[in-house]
Amino acid sequence: MTILISITLFICYMVPVSGEERQKKIRVGFYESPYFQTIEKDGSLSGYSYDYLQAISQYTGWDYEFVKTTTFSECLELLKNGEIDIVGVMLKTPEREEMFDFPDLPSGVCMSILVTGKQNRTLAYEDYAAFNGITVGLQKGFVRNEGLQEYCKKKNFSVQTIVYDNQKEMLDAMSRGEVDAALIRSNQNSPEYRAIAKFDTNNVYYATTKGNKKVLDGLNYALEKIKITSPNFDNDLDNKYFDFSNGQMAVLSKEESAYLAKHPTVKVLYDSAWEPYEFTQRDGTPHGIAIDVLEKVSEAVNVDFQYTSVDKQMVKTELFNSGGYDVLSAMTYCYQWADKNDVYITQPYLSVDYLGVYKDIKKTIHRVALPKGFYISEIVQKILPREAVIETYDTVEDCMEAVKDGLADCTYVNTYEAEYYLTIPKYRLLQFRTVQGLSQQLSVGISKKTDPLLYSIISKGLATISQEELREIIRTHLNHP
Repeated sequence: MTILISITLFICYMVPVSGEERQKKIRVGFYESPYFQTIEKDGSLSGYSYDYLQAISQYTGWDYEFVKTTTFSECLELLKNGEIDIVGVMLKTPEREEMFDFPDLPSGVCMSILVTGKQNRTLAYEDYAAFNGITVGLQKGFVRNEGLQEYCKKKNFSVQTIVYDNQKEMLDAMSRGEVDAALIRSNQNSPEYRAIAKFDTNNVYYATTKGNKKVLDGLNYALEKIKITSPNFDNDLDNKYFDFSNGQMAVLSKEESAYLAKHPTVKVLYDSAWEPYEFTQRDGTPHGIAIDVLEKVSEAVNVDFQYTSVDKQMVKTELFNSGGYDVLSAMTYCYQWADKNDVYITQPYLSVDYLGVYKDIKKTIHRVALPKGFYISEIVQKILPREAVIETYDTVEDCMEAVKDGLADCTYVNTYEAEYYLTIPKYRLLQFRTVQGLSQQLSVGISKKTDPLLYSIISKGLATISQEELREIIRTHLNHP
């Protein structure tokens, strides 16, 4: 779900630069492109390229002069004439390599995206049968137009195309319904569109004027350091600015809709006492963060979940593997753990850190209380002292009770479990300490005995849940234990 980017990491790895280099003014061609290079009304700048350039400057000491122009083509002309020093990011083609110098390493990837209006419910993602015969808007002279036909041929469908003078005219035509979809590159994406296909992934680069060795050397040096110190930097920055799938409505393919018509009820197994994630209320109904997440999925894809509770994790695993159930409402996002439990896992919808819980934090740890059958119980044993004795209990609450009553010196809970138990007066005198490097991500588990279409349907439903909705679900269950 949402990933945080910490560009300040690079400060720790900066190398000193000379005063002359630090005062170097670098002229950057900065054309308006929402989320990639954004120019606010007050003149302030933001976006993917802006953040990337700031990361580069932390290694080079460059001071930027942003030359604001209308179009990418104008920037290329200025770069060619030596009136600016850097433009980014772009494909490295033989024609461009004759005019400009490029660093050895890319500054991200770019791909072709077929988009439609956000509210369009007729075209599902990669539903190639539905794509056959649609009309697609293209931009005049767009370098990626040719790749669309190759993609159509590869996926065995055909489309009609209408060419427009520029991106705005094309997208306006799509909003009027003149075309069913439009072809853009990934750094032109927007929350106003819904991606229905992605293809033709290429590396993209910053470029400098031919023969500008100082700038080229600076780019090469900085980019190498960025890749070493933060290998996921490009991907994280791309997710920050261009991943708009979260919170968009689900559109099922014909096959997925047909599956639900035959299987309108999906059987879910959940833990009756894993607060605040999933538990059974006094009236016998399922409750908790994971249950509310599934109810959002239910609304999004029109599936009816039928819930069955179990009182122990070990029993839940055994019962699930015996067949008769389709979904586990909360499953740790770990492929080794999933394989061990013979289950498929969706992409995670929640990430949490772990804390140690103590009655006396200064006391030497001899006895550790761990919940039987939980992922954390297997992982935490790797960080315990050799002499520690592990006592297993049926639930997390039982472990908390053991620490409170002095039967154990320590147990481990994740962030939201800790917040939940701290609202209960009898646990408020316990002491909590963060455990570095110990974390957990939660996903939905899907039985390997089900049709793969169910996995796709539930994944689409999860993608419709916005971060705001998820935060509200969490807040509700932490405030009302």
